[in-house]
Amino acid sequence: MVESNADQDADRNERDEDNGSKKLRKLEQTTTITHPAAIVEKFRRVHQLEHANLSLKSTLDVLINKRAKHSGSFSNSKKLLRWSKTQWQSFEKIAQYARKIPSGICSILPIRCPLSSLYEVHYEKGIASNYSPSALMERFIDDAKTGSSVNNLGLVIDATACDSFLHDAKEWKDWDVEYKKLKGSIDLTNFDDLETREKGETAMVNEFSEVLSKHRVSGKKEYDVAVFGLWGYNLVGFLIVSWMVEQMNVALDVALRDFSGACPPGIYSMYYLKRLYRRYFRALSEPAVRVMCAAKPRWDIVLTEDVSDADPSAGIGSEILSENDQQTAFARNSKNSAESSVMTPIAATSPTSSLTVPVYKPPVYCPPSNRQKKSQKPRKIRTWVDQVSKLEFGEILNSECEEYKQAIASLATLTGVVGFAGCEAISLTATHIGEDAYKQRGCLTTAYLVTWRARGRRCLLYLAGEATYVVSRDMSLAKINMRIPRRRAPAEHLTKTLVDGVLVEDQDHGHKVLRFLAFDIIVMEGAPIWQQKLEKRLQCLQNEVILPKKNNKIDSAQQEPFRIRMKDHFRLSKTEYLLQSFVKCVTHAVDGLVFTPTRAAYNLGGYECKDPVYKFISSESGGCGIPGLDGSITERRLLEYIKSIPAK
Repeated sequence: MVESNADQDADRNERDEDNGSKKLRKLEQTTTITHPAAIVEKFRRVHQLEHANLSLKSTLDVLINKRAKHSGSFSNSKKLLRWSKTQWQSFEKIAQYARKIPSGICSILPIRCPLSSLYEVHYEKGIASNYSPSALMERFIDDAKTGSSVNNLGLVIDATACDSFLHDAKEWKDWDVEYKKLKGSIDLTNFDDLETREKGETAMVNEFSEVLSKHRVSGKKEYDVAVFGLWGYNLVGFLIVSWMVEQMNVALDVALRDFSGACPPGIYSMYYLKRLYRRYFRALSEPAVRVMCAAKPRWDIVLTEDVSDADPSAGIGSEILSENDQQTAFARNSKNSAESSVMTPIAATSPTSSLTVPVYKPPVYCPPSNRQKKSQKPRKIRTWVDQVSKLEFGEILNSECEEYKQAIASLATLTGVVGFAGCEAISLTATHIGEDAYKQRGCLTTAYLVTWRARGRRCLLYLAGEATYVVSRDMSLAKINMRIPRRRAPAEHLTKTLVDGVLVEDQDHGHKVLRFLAFDIIVMEGAPIWQQKLEKRLQCLQNEVILPKKNNKIDSAQQEPFRIRMKDHFRLSKTEYLLQSFVKCVTHAVDGLVFTPTRAAYNLGGYECKDPVYKFISSESGGCGIPGLDGSITERRLLEYIKSIPAK
């Protein structure tokens, strides 16, 4: 309702603006002024014109502020962007993102500045255009589905150098992406106080380098890094090229060429190119190389720098260097060389890189370390399920038929696993809930969610588009009559989607009803959702599978073999409630609990891992072996351990 009211206000303001514009045009229509009274009248009309323009601007600002306050993402300390209509039109013409630039372990991805949906009133297509962080991440997912590009972000760097409200930074956290804003405030259109601006940009280069260096040694070092500026890619290119020259040991001209190849036309600001040349002219592949300036794109109306003192076609050379530039130029040291030998710089493969004669150095003997062990292939968790009963519904495919072979091959392509792709749980033992075990990884901690362990048939639901299959542990396939619509296009059906769950027999008013309790999702429309954390997977399962199926009124009348339901998960502190209250109300057989890690990816294929899924079967009711001696635990001991975990 908030959005609809805001849209109605926007339409009303647009009509008022049109009516106001017509009145203003009438005010501007004047004849030749020949009388003093007419001159006074002219000034009065001009004053009315200026006052009317200010009123229209303030009305639009009030509308945006109201929408911002309704959305809960606006603070009085923030100011909104005040671009002209032409600037907004030009902004939409900027490429939303470029190609990735290799940077050692990770890659750097230049992106256009993401903006909150609050600014959609300025876009040409209005609400049909969405340039928020979430919209960008969804586009990355679509690109991964089509195979056009794969961008897996782990860090995004804000290099806008302004204090205007752009978007809610919490959106990045929702996608498990770290957000870092570089300090400093720079007016990109001010070329009067160059000394202050250069100091601010130098500080940004240093902080940019520091942030990237920390990312390269973090747990997400293999994830891509996105960086954006306020307008275009000149400042972003300046930061990336500086990083490549200083930290990657890449020649300046090669770094500029690599950036322009990934983000055409590259850096077209003569100001930034001169700064780069003055700073890194000693890092050119050849001293005589001149840095060329690309032509400014037609869409860029913001860049107004004075380039009258240089000819862009002639390039930039040593003639711009001053005595101070010669003294303060960047020079590589032994540390840079040592780092570059480990990073495998891009310039090493470039034909324009300078060639040097290798100097012979005697090999250094490194004694073998006893601590270093060969990496072993993870072991598969034993399921102790040798035989699987035949399903009583659907068309059981013969393992020799072509349809079965194609379905198995497509499953292997989607998951990268040969055989049953579902995860497997290990038994929760006394080792996992020992004294202070909650402080250790690999034990039961608060980073787990708990759900009941339903007694039924474990299987996967494979939505292949043209058909739907039930995949059992023994890789037998049952073709069933079931379709699940797409959330955004209900007339279409999901394809290349793999859901994990269990088939149970529910008691519904004295009748047995077969239900599929979905508790996880592995692949969604070809996207590897299994790589995400549990809460993201459950959110995807709920929004993209369960709700569209529930809201589908057309297929509800069809004879489907079972119904689909979402299997709820609870916080670890709710374990006692599940055991003593909730389980008694469940209408199917239950034989324990399942604990799933929230911060780990889905354990594809059921191998041993550092964050396992635990299953708990009380030793007092059906546990195998001798209680206490085989590692099994009682319900009382489990609850005492959970209560002993300090509350955060």
